[in-house]
Amino acid sequence: MPTDAGSTAPGASDFTYSGRFGPILRLALVTGLFTLLTVGIYRIWATARLRRYVWGSVRVGGDALEYTGTGLEKFVGFLFAVVVLALWLGAVQIVLFLFGIVIAADPRTEEEALAQVLALSLSSLAVVPFVFFAQYRARRYKLARTRLRGIRFGMEPEPGAWGYVWRALGHGALTVVTLGLLLPRQTFALEAYMTNRSFFGDARFAQGGRWTGLYRYLRHVGIGVAILIAGGVLIRVVNDFGLFLISVGFFLSPLFGPFLMFVGYVWAFLGFVH
Repeated sequence: MPTDAGSTAPGASDFTYSGRFGPILRLALVTGLFTLLTVGIYRIWATARLRRYVWGSVRVGGDALEYTGTGLEKFVGFLFAVVVLALWLGAVQIVLFLFGIVIAADPRTEEEALAQVLALSLSSLAVVPFVFFAQYRARRYKLARTRLRGIRFGMEPEPGAWGYVWRALGHGALTVVTLGLLLPRQTFALEAYMTNRSFFGDARFAQGGRWTGLYRYLRHVGIGVAILIAGGVLIRVVNDFGLFLISVGFFLSPLFGPFLMFVGYVWAFLGFVH
């Protein structure tokens, strides 16, 4: 919600959506066809058209949102991002070359093969900061191209983007170290960082809530992972102690472990989508 001492925040009943399934399905099919015919290039224009429809279907107090972004703007931004990314990756390759690591060459020894794997990993990791930077810029672009009653939304510029990058890297590292247990904390903190730097006119937004509240939405992911682990343990038990278990009258089918792992994978995937 935007925070402003002199204004009253709209209630939930003030927000309505008037979009219909048929028109947006036709728009998605048409733009999807053009995207296929242009080998993905038209996807940028397709996104702009879909946003204009969805934004225009959202009404706040009876007034519709307005999306003013264009496909050409996004296409120019995409080309600029490609150039910057290419220059950055080129600089990374030069640094690796100075250390005697050439990715394109065929490795002749195990040491060279290991060095190439390490170089490819470092090149992939070098892209991660740009992914987070692009996420912040994408949110800022959408807000800057959104208006309500003639008043523009907005977001703090590049200094805020780099702050987002460093926080995303830090939270991402904690999430990896904790095997995903702190993913809710990462999600909440990064969203709060962007929300608290967003505004509508001269009114700033503020995010409430607690990051621990996100855990209940991950319960199905946890159930799926538990089933996956149980299936893996069962496969190991059957492989190592199957004959013993049968001899004492406890029968375990060799197919039950893989079946459990399949169920766990599907459950965890659907839980992640949820």
